[in-house]
Amino acid sequence: CTGSFIDSNWILTAAQCFDGGVITKSLIRSGSANYSDRDTGHKIQTVQVIKHPRYNRIEASYDLALIRVRIPSSFSSQLQFLKLHEQVFTWTILYQEKWSCIAIGFGRSAHKDTLLHANIYTIRYDGKACDCDDNNPRYLCGTIDGTWDACSDDHGGPLICEGLGVGVANRLIQCGRKENDICGKDTHYRFTYICAHFNWINKYVNIYSQCPGYVGVLLSSSYRVGPSSNMF
Repeated sequence: CTGSFIDSNWILTAAQCFDGGVITKSLIRSGSANYSDRDTGHKIQTVQVIKHPRYNRIEASYDLALIRVRIPSSFSSQLQFLKLHEQVFTWTILYQEKWSCIAIGFGRSAHKDTLLHANIYTIRYDGKACDCDDNNPRYLCGTIDGTWDACSDDHGGPLICEGLGVGVANRLIQCGRKENDICGKDTHYRFTYICAHFNWINKYVNIYSQCPGYVGVLLSSSYRVGPSSNMF
């Protein structure tokens, strides 16, 4: 799984990263592009894991979790936080707009490597964005740009549009026939739309303005730092 610092004490990721039982301890490593290289990055202590109370494992809905961490003082000055996109996407039932965005993460990859991957996607925010799977305002959905490649099914990594965070990697949706492990035009990547869950996030991390409802207007946020991705 991959996660993003949104505060010096909190990491935002996917709730499904903690499926399989009660998690009492987790290892977080930040600042590494290869999670099998034990000599790079910083190990961080987990204090608390909070999954969204409405998280549904089968549907992967409300798929967000917050990890409270304790950062060594020697490392805190090096942290960069996920900066939120302040321009609200406008929800439509039918196709209207699309954006070119980058998703970053480790995740499960048919490449069978342990490297950090960054892919460019064409992202939509409408009822048909996920093609064969009806979309709703809690999600953004998109397809990978350029050459079709081995599927990368990340959980928890950030979706970044125009240099700003808008989503958290949620699920891979296959709408057509897939040749071996190659994902192409019929493979859609779904991301949890962060704005739709501000009310919950704000209960623990009081740095974002409220984003009323699922399609409401995002108010201005005064938080100003650069985006960063981290693995645990």
